Amino acid sequence: MSDSANLTTLPHIRNYLTNYKLLSSVNDIFTSFDEYHKIRGDLNFDLSLLESDVYTSLANPDKEKVEEIKVRLTFWRQVLEKFDSETSVGKLRHYFEEVGISSLPMLEHLLIFYLTKPIKSTEERDKVDLVVTRLGRMSFYDRENEMLLLPAKELKNHLDKVFNELRLEILSSDDLQEDIKIIEIERKKLVTIRSLREMLEKQVLMKLRKIKMDLGDKFFQPSILTEVVALNISLHNVFQDLFLAEQSRLTSFLQSQENTSIQVVTTAEEVLATVIERPNKSEESPNTTAKKPEEVSLNRGEIMEIINGMRSVLLMLDQHLQLLSDKLDS
Repeated sequence: MSDSANLTTLPHIRNYLTNYKLLSSVNDIFTSFDEYHKIRGDLNFDLSLLESDVYTSLANPDKEKVEEIKVRLTFWRQVLEKFDSETSVGKLRHYFEEVGISSLPMLEHLLIFYLTKPIKSTEERDKVDLVVTRLGRMSFYDRENEMLLLPAKELKNHLDKVFNELRLEILSSDDLQEDIKIIEIERKKLVTIRSLREMLEKQVLMKLRKIKMDLGDKFFQPSILTEVVALNISLHNVFQDLFLAEQSRLTSFLQSQENTSIQVVTTAEEVLATVIERPNKSEESPNTTAKKPEEVSLNRGEIMEIINGMRSVLLMLDQHLQLLSDKLDS
């Protein structure tokens, strides 16, 4: 048996060692952004001594010592769960983006930590969404899966194994068939989107979030999580392509203005100006007869199209892309 949620029911010291390793991984992750040292302050015992006691008890089991170990492990988990309850999804995502986790066992331990919570809130669902997507992408997605926007069967098999080891209930395919179909349809619709504006107008991200919320506890099933990872990666790829296309269009527009010697504007107010002065070339070439700067009228409609396109990007990044765990890393 692997890691388990209910520490108080584990009958054997070897299970305590397994749970020690799990909590140690989660502790390492959480303390990395525990700037006020809340975890250390809440713990009333030395973790290094707990580790020593666990390994000592493996060699020489003592009933009283084993009971003591169980109590400390239970309290440690409570401390970590308290810290997690005070940690937003955004903060965890920021940790992934800025620091990242290259250790797959640590990622899996973090996933198990959330899966084994008896009651899972919306925050827990979003955190599982974040962690399982990163785990799936790092371990189980090859180039073919990503290009074809397909779920990874290896991820499904791995999650099934984790659930079986944790003795968590796995619902039958019949119970989940309709939900899987809904996610699959939405994933395939993503490839039909042709612009960021279209994605925003159709409220794609809000719609996908609602679908996940409506799943309730079925969201945490291996089959559903596998589909969710495929959906998230597909969304990431489609958004990245659209974003790069928008960025390229803006870059081309600015370059065309530079080629005609129009100064590059840096604020929205400047962009909305109807006239932009050309730089005075006489300042660069003393031998050239000074000429009065010319004025060039810009196509207001084209400029506003660029502005609105980039506003759409900023709005989506600010309000809706919190579920993308990898910061659009390619």
